[in-house]
Amino acid sequence: MTRLSVLFFVIWGTVNLIDGFVLQEFFFFRDVTKNLSGDFTVKPKDGAVCKWYEQGSGTKTLTRGFQIKCKVGNTSSYNCTYKGNPHNCKWYNKGNQEKFYKGLANEAATNQATACNRESLVYDKCPDITFKKEPNQFFLSRF
Repeated sequence: MTRLSVLFFVIWGTVNLIDGFVLQEFFFFRDVTKNLSGDFTVKPKDGAVCKWYEQGSGTKTLTRGFQIKCKVGNTSSYNCTYKGNPHNCKWYNKGNQEKFYKGLANEAATNQATACNRESLVYDKCPDITFKKEPNQFFLSRF
């Protein structure tokens, strides 16, 4: 195996040619198929049990989706998606990705009728980063 092929397997990303090459977006030894997810620690006022999911890891853009899926008792469920670019936050980039998404989840649920009630989410550790709710992204289903 050549050095170049080893480099390709170690670094996954987009390569731009400028005096050799510059990595525009890269992930070292990261399995991009495994996105972060977790349970909400704060419940919205509707009493729903909710999970959050990071979306978009490994794409060519730095924008990430933050999906919320909730179940209210045995009768209904809802979900929504927020989009934003957390990579401009130094705290996020220092290995705090999971803490960042947990913070967004707490922001979404604290003192809210539903976990999808807010039009945008901002976590206090990254106050310049806003995740905006995708239009028409509140789905309520009864079963």
